[in-house]
Amino acid sequence: MFVFTVDWAEDEVGAKRIALDSNVAVERYLNGEEGKLTIDFLTDAYNDFDLVPPQYLKYAQGKRSFHGEVGEEGDSSRMLYIDEYQDNGVTKPIILISKIDDIELSDSEFDFILKIVLGVFACLMTVFTILLILLSNSLISPFNSLTKQFRQKDKNRHFSVSPHAALEFTQLTEQLNRHNQELVSLISREQAFSRYTSHELRTPLTVIKGASSLLQRQENSPFQVKQLTLINESANQMMSIVDALLSLVRYERDKEAAEFRLVTERELAKIIESNFRKTPLDEVSIELDVSGQPSINASHAVLNMVIGNLIRNAASACESGKITVKMSQDSISVMDEGIGFIDQPFEDGHGLGLILIADLCQRFCWQFTIQSEEEVGTVATISFQSNDTQPLN
Repeated sequence: MFVFTVDWAEDEVGAKRIALDSNVAVERYLNGEEGKLTIDFLTDAYNDFDLVPPQYLKYAQGKRSFHGEVGEEGDSSRMLYIDEYQDNGVTKPIILISKIDDIELSDSEFDFILKIVLGVFACLMTVFTILLILLSNSLISPFNSLTKQFRQKDKNRHFSVSPHAALEFTQLTEQLNRHNQELVSLISREQAFSRYTSHELRTPLTVIKGASSLLQRQENSPFQVKQLTLINESANQMMSIVDALLSLVRYERDKEAAEFRLVTERELAKIIESNFRKTPLDEVSIELDVSGQPSINASHAVLNMVIGNLIRNAASACESGKITVKMSQDSISVMDEGIGFIDQPFEDGHGLGLILIADLCQRFCWQFTIQSEEEVGTVATISFQSNDTQPLN
């Protein structure tokens, strides 16, 4: 681009100069001079094509107007100008030939200027490179460093950036460290609460179950038998919740080492039996349909908590009809023919359990979906294939 610009500038200067010389030549011809005129040591003028030197005549002959450089590169290169002028009503040609090379830059001069330009360009590139490196250290490198630190799985990680980073990255790093500390503290408190609460509940629940068993051995009235049965079932349910909490704490501690196992038909039937209670007045039946065995990394207590909540919700929503529990190789579905899914909790209090189900599914990377149609029924599905789908809120 630089070479092209210099060549263009030289041609423009030569063209303007020879155009000015043509005015001088026309004035002299109008004053009576004829033939070849020497305008200066560079330019000659002619008012007859026959007077033009043969080596340039081929460029001028037959043209009424022309303005440009002709001839071979080197000593024979000339700036040629052709036009017409009026002399007492007669149109005559005017031809000017100028030694354009004598006013243009020589090769040595051009090389010298080119070296200066390249030197300035190299200096600018060096300055820009230094600025780019400084900008990278200030903006890009801290971003890449924080990205790599985010990918680390150590919960006790400490975010840090280069001291040369921009102030915004330093402030961001400090905020991330505070947030990470709060998160670690919150998780630790949650795990400690689950662990200690589970241990503290296990002892009184064991006492309640033991006392209930002793009381059931005595002769009791039907009302007392019913109450003892309810106590025993509630204690068993509480024990299942305690086991689920302990299992969840162990899973959170070491997710990578969690072992996968197959869910059997017998296990699912046991969950149905412990969570579906039918009274003599109920017109609701439950059916188990097994077409495969999914592989999960959760304990029986966790699965019982999730599927049991769905079964109890389905039973609460049904006044009559059938509840179907389907198990395939990658999912378990609970379908009912009840009133459909509603936002308010059911009278038995199991509506809030959906929040617990969604949370457990999120922790174990399961997908929880509900499809419901009013007065037709609800289908709640737990998919055990890990994907990026967000769980139900």
